[in-house]
Amino acid sequence: MELAERVKRGEEWLLVHGASSYMDNLSRALNITPKYVMSPGGFKSRFVNSSDLELFRAASSLFSIQLVSSFGQQGINAVPLYPPDNISAIARRKDALRAVENGKVRLIRGNCSGFITSFKNKDIFTLWDLGRFLSCLLWPAMRQGRAS
Repeated sequence: MELAERVKRGEEWLLVHGASSYMDNLSRALNITPKYVMSPGGFKSRFVNSSDLELFRAASSLFSIQLVSSFGQQGINAVPLYPPDNISAIARRKDALRAVENGKVRLIRGNCSGFITSFKNKDIFTLWDLGRFLSCLLWPAMRQGRAS
């Protein structure tokens, strides 16, 4: 794993990840049919509503555990950051998604995705000072410190 080699050379990294394939696998195992939407630009994404959030949390946690284990096998001391217990990444939720349905562009509300706007660096730097590589899993977008 190239990232492990870079960390061994002294680089400090924060790995921010999602868990789409893990979420797809859990959905299949639980017989849940995911909803996908297509943006006007042709980008396909999973629509995650409030009832999908626990599934996302489980999938992200499984993936984070695998990452930490994989890095540990390579001699890297990785630490997962589990929001909402550790709010390191602050994100803004998209109020609505533009999606193409039946050839028409529609606004779809109720999606819980968003994008990172900032990080709380103090906690990250503290762990780096302890010699830890960080694996930060994404969680639903946060608005003013609360899940939105």
